[in-house]
Amino acid sequence: MPYQWQFKAGETWTDFPLSEDIESDFCNPSRASFIALSVKCDPVCFDTMTCGPHEVRRLSTAPSVLMPDFILTTEWLWYWEDEYGKWVPYSSIKEMHRMSSVYSSDLEKRYQEDNNAVVLFTAGKEHYELSFKDMEQKNVHYGTPRQVRRRPEFISSVGVQTARTRYGGVSASSNTSMLL
Repeated sequence: MPYQWQFKAGETWTDFPLSEDIESDFCNPSRASFIALSVKCDPVCFDTMTCGPHEVRRLSTAPSVLMPDFILTTEWLWYWEDEYGKWVPYSSIKEMHRMSSVYSSDLEKRYQEDNNAVVLFTAGKEHYELSFKDMEQKNVHYGTPRQVRRRPEFISSVGVQTARTRYGGVSASSNTSMLL
């Protein structure tokens, strides 16, 4: 798999048994946590990267913006939360929202260069600044803050097998080393 979820027990990192289920929820920007219904455990909180008292991490393949010619890289998507609580992908036209001047790939490239940067962009006639450190965008004129989330595109175990078959059995496990 191009990702693996783990929790820290003492000094040891241990794989979660429901890694694909956690990943599925994590990839949905409207989800702030994962709650396992089939096993008794604390929720995995994506904002704090904790599970009860335990630290949580997500191991991942390299971002697709850094290695565009490789298969099973992680494609990161960027979203902002509108005034109705809906998560809108950057550079999409949704309902009454104007298309932004930046795409998820632009934001990801900049994030990989400097994850504390502030990015300026426009949407229609409005000007915004997006703080990677705060994971927030603000309207420059009105000061209206909006929460931002960076989430990977979901790929299931079936999708991984399909990609491996299509591209000659390439293994992604050797690339799974980057942390979220």
